[in-house]
Amino acid sequence: HTNVGKPIFPMGKLGNLCKRLNIRIGVITVPAGAAQAVCDQMVASGIQAILSFAPTHLAVPPGVLVQQEN
Repeated sequence: HTNVGKPIFPMGKLGNLCKRLNIRIGVITVPAGAAQAVCDQMVASGIQAILSFAPTHLAVPPGVLVQQEN
């Protein structure tokens, strides 16, 4: 799928894309109730830094940086 020329991929492809493209930074823009699950998937996919716009605290392992935005 695309949105204004940008590809949109299902979450099931996140791990493969992160590994193949060496992606290490991610952005979370989901409701608070979904944020931790998305964060967990990102960390499992190799993301090492997360910019989060979700209105909730995210628990991450040591070595993963989270920047919370309002």
